[in-house]
Amino acid sequence: MAICGWGSISCDQNEIGTYLIENGYAALFPRMWSALQKFTVKGNWKSQGFKNLTDMLKGYKYATNISVDFGRELVKVGAIPLLLSAFEKLDHNDKHAYELINPILGNLHNIIRVNNSHRPYYRKENAVTILERFLDSSNIELKMFSLLILAYIVEEDDNKHLGDKGVIEFLVNLLKAAVSTKSHVACRSRGLSSLGVYSAMEILDGLNHLAVNDDNKVAIDKIKGIPIITRMLQEEFTVEEQRLAAEALWNLAFIEPIRQNIVEKGVIPALEKLQNSENPDLRQACVSALWQIKSGDQTTSVPNQPPKYEDAVSQGAQSQQQTPRIMISYQWDSQERVMQIRDKLTAAGYEVWMDVTNMKGDILHAMAQGVENSVAILMCMSEKYKESRSCRSEATYAYKLGKTIVPLLLEPGYQPDG
Repeated sequence: MAICGWGSISCDQNEIGTYLIENGYAALFPRMWSALQKFTVKGNWKSQGFKNLTDMLKGYKYATNISVDFGRELVKVGAIPLLLSAFEKLDHNDKHAYELINPILGNLHNIIRVNNSHRPYYRKENAVTILERFLDSSNIELKMFSLLILAYIVEEDDNKHLGDKGVIEFLVNLLKAAVSTKSHVACRSRGLSSLGVYSAMEILDGLNHLAVNDDNKVAIDKIKGIPIITRMLQEEFTVEEQRLAAEALWNLAFIEPIRQNIVEKGVIPALEKLQNSENPDLRQACVSALWQIKSGDQTTSVPNQPPKYEDAVSQGAQSQQQTPRIMISYQWDSQERVMQIRDKLTAAGYEVWMDVTNMKGDILHAMAQGVENSVAILMCMSEKYKESRSCRSEATYAYKLGKTIVPLLLEPGYQPDG
C-alpha cells in the first residue's frame, strides 16, 4: 500500500479515508453541496463562493481517489444524483463552468472506478444519457472523463452504441500515446487548469470494460490495438499494467479471428514468461489468457448439436457408474440464489457441483475438471455473468466439449444476446 503525506500526517491512504468518514466528512457532502449551489449560477464565477465550491469538490475528488470506503459512504448519502443534477444548468462549453465540471466528473469517475457495484445508482439517474453529450466535446479532458465513467456503467446496448461513435479508436490512440512515454501517461488537455494525465492503466481498464461487447473487441483488433496492448507485457511496465494487458488479451481471445491474430503476433512467449510471476494476480491473468488463446488449438471437435439432457444423463451414468453430475456455472454475486437452486436439485436426487469458495490458485484447472466431470452445465445468466471473463471461459469450454448447456435466466429483464 502506498504511503502518503496529508498535511502533517504520514499515513496509509485507507486510514485517511477512515479518518474522514469517522469525522463526518462524507456525511457533510449534501449540506455543503446545497449551501454552495447558488454559486453555480452564471455570473458568479469569480466569487469566493464559487471558489469554495470548486475547492470542496477537489477535496472530495482526492478522498474518493484514495479510499473505496469513502466513495461508498458518498453513495450512501446521495452524492450521485446531486453530482449528476449539476449538469442540468452547466454549459460544458463555458470555460468557467469547466472549472466545476472537471471535479464533478472526477468524483463520479473515482467512485465507480474503485467499486463497479455502484453502477445501478448511476443508471437510475440517467447518467449514460447525461454523460454522452460530452463525447462530442472539443475539450479532451471532459471527453476522456466521460468515456471512462461510461465504460463502467454501460450495458450491452449502450456499449455497442459507444463503439459506433468512434470511442474505441479514440481510446486506442490515447493508449498508444501513453505507452510511448517513459511515465506511461498521456496528456489530458492543454491550456486549462486542473491539468493532469491519464495513465495507460486507466485507459486500458476502460477499454477492457467496453470490450465486453464483441463488436468492440473486433474494433480494437481492426485498429491495431493488440500490438499496443502486447507492449504492456514488457519488463518496463508495472505488474498492474502487465496484469491489465494480460486480462485484455484474455478478453479479446474469445473471438476466434482475434485469437488467431494474437497467436500470429507472437504474444504467447511473453505470457508464458509472466505466468511464473510472484504476483498471484498477474500469474492468474497470464494463465487464463494462455488458456483462452491456446484453446482454439485443441483437437476436441465441437458437435453440431449438443446431446439432449436425457441422453447425456444416460451416457454419464453408464460411464461413471454413479449419479451423473450437474455443474452450476454462475457469477459470484449470484451465489445466494444459486445455492438455493443447488439445494433443490440435490434434494431431487441430483449430484451438483458448484464453486462456493471463490476458487483460488489454479482456477482454470478446477473449472476444467468441473466441466469435464459433469454431464450438463446449468448456466445462470445475468449481466455480470456476461461481463465475467471467467464465466465466459467456463461456458466456452463446456460448449467445445459438447456438454449439454441449460440456460437459466437469473436476472429479471436481462436479455442475453450471445
